[in-house]
Amino acid sequence: MEKKKTKKLVALILVVVAVIIVAAIALRKYIPSNETMSLSDYYGIDDAMDVALVVDNEQLETQGRYMDGAIYLPYSVVHEYINPRFYLDETEGDILYTTSAETISVNEGENELKRDGEKMMFDAPVFSKEDDAFYLSLDFVMEFSDVESTVYEDPDRVVFI
Repeated sequence: MEKKKTKKLVALILVVVAVIIVAAIALRKYIPSNETMSLSDYYGIDDAMDVALVVDNEQLETQGRYMDGAIYLPYSVVHEYINPRFYLDETEGDILYTTSAETISVNEGENELKRDGEKMMFDAPVFSKEDDAFYLSLDFVMEFSDVESTVYEDPDRVVFI
């Protein structure tokens, strides 16, 4: 009888040890660690010229570009998410911004425009084309949009609120 109790006790101890080992392995695998993901990987930035775009706490798949020392936003993103008053005239190669009183037209590569008879200058061209995609400079878009934005670096990203 004593041998049976000893065998059962040894078996029970082995089962408990096995359960503790399995639990420890599972906990080690699923408990958060101190390891962090790089922000470039998180935002999907592969190229140093890419700029991640976040609109209303949602990261967009479409990315902006860093060109000519300025941040540029794809026309499709500007028109859909930020300000639908920007229009692309592909035949003329112009960007149009329309208000109730006037239409402002900017040609590709220009960094100045006239608004209410006054010249406005920008540091970089307000409208650019790269690889069959049209881009507007962030400064130009923000001048005519009622949206707040914050620019972050490392990696480059723009957050619109």
